[in-house]
Amino acid sequence: MAIIIFSTILIFLFLCLFFLSMNVKLPLSERDSPIMRPFKRVAYLILRTFPIKSFDEMRKNELLLNPAGDGLTLTNEYFSNKLAEALIIVFVGNLVVLGLNIASFKDSQYLEKGSISRNGYGEGDSSMTLEVWADNEKLSKEMDIRIPERQYTSEEINEVFEKIEKRVEEEVFKDGLDPEHICRDLNLPERIDDFPVSITWESDNYSVINGEGKLGEEIPEEGAVAELKAILTYYDVYDEYSFFVRIYPKELEGEERIREAIKRKIDKRNSETISGPALILPRSADGKTLNYKRARDRTAEYLFFLVILVAIVIYYGRDNDIKKQVENRNKEMVSDYPDILSKLCLLIGAGMTIRGAFEKVANDYLKKRKAGRIKASRFAYEEMVVSVHEMRSGVSEAETYENFAQRCGVHQYTKLGTLLQANLKKGSAGLVDAMRSEVINAFEDRKALARRLGEEAGTKLLMPMGMMLVVVMIIVILPAFLSFSL
Repeated sequence: MAIIIFSTILIFLFLCLFFLSMNVKLPLSERDSPIMRPFKRVAYLILRTFPIKSFDEMRKNELLLNPAGDGLTLTNEYFSNKLAEALIIVFVGNLVVLGLNIASFKDSQYLEKGSISRNGYGEGDSSMTLEVWADNEKLSKEMDIRIPERQYTSEEINEVFEKIEKRVEEEVFKDGLDPEHICRDLNLPERIDDFPVSITWESDNYSVINGEGKLGEEIPEEGAVAELKAILTYYDVYDEYSFFVRIYPKELEGEERIREAIKRKIDKRNSETISGPALILPRSADGKTLNYKRARDRTAEYLFFLVILVAIVIYYGRDNDIKKQVENRNKEMVSDYPDILSKLCLLIGAGMTIRGAFEKVANDYLKKRKAGRIKASRFAYEEMVVSVHEMRSGVSEAETYENFAQRCGVHQYTKLGTLLQANLKKGSAGLVDAMRSEVINAFEDRKALARRLGEEAGTKLLMPMGMMLVVVMIIVILPAFLSFSL
């Protein structure tokens, strides 16, 4: 009863909020449904009355996701939609809860009469949880009871069996079938109308017809008689009803009949010309004139579809290859970062300018690559070479370092570009110390990367190791089993 009162109060509260928010003028979205709008007005009213603390943080996130949008409007729309959806769920759920509780309250009042309606014939058992009072004292635990469906008396079930027996043959032969000439599968019903009586079937000649009504394969041309028995079951009460049918071979229709006629003629020709050099195909069958053509080889067509499939797989597989290449490129750049940083630190500490040290590292790389001492290009050094060409073409040094950091796209090089750019005006006095500290951190990062790559390699080796273990176990255990079998 308390939950009914609470649900009623909650509905009254919603009605009050709907009334108070009727005059709220808001830029509602055109996509809002008529059901959504009143809840959205209530949401805006609540947000105005109780501001949300994380509003500014969400506004920043909305601006990041929608740079061209109005952060305030987007944030209001986000919170109002979220709150309106929650209000709809609460309102609709409360209505459902109120309805269920009212129905449950009515049922509990009905049980005071001391009776529970049971399901009708064949509707299945039901269950109910009851609260029990003994001498006006409520028991501490609820009771779960099962209410079986309504069942027939012995006289009633006999009458039902008689009605079903009268209907069985009508249902089996309802499509105009003649029980004296059955040449197709029978539809043997498992239930008649709405009677809660199950029917199982048996046949006395399963080579002719089985208990599912399917005809056999070896039926003589003159037909065969079979007895079909219907076993009626209602709980522990049983009854039987049987009748006879004459079964003939299936009469094929359409293409199946033509195929069977052609097959019989070809089999006959094969037996007649088994010693001849060739098989003469029949020119007619089942009243149809026959022509033949060798079936075309479909290998080329299948190969074409296979090629298309492979092309699609390769096309989309390239995306994964590019992603892996980018990942490997970033790993390579992170690996080269400590070396580049230590060279720059050494050269700047020896008295070179930042630009001179940068160009020196790039030129040394070019010399080694031309001399063949470096077999493959290194992405980080290649970016430095590009930056040197930019400075020589007239781009300012500060802009060059900024472009270098952006092209690299790795946070270590972003830090390096910022560090070089920041020390252009104030000189290299504090740059060396900062770079030495960065070198130490860079080598630690490379160690961590090496450990992570080692762990990944170890994980990839688990499957081959497992396969090798299975092979070893088979080699060891198989001879033992073979010895026991011998």
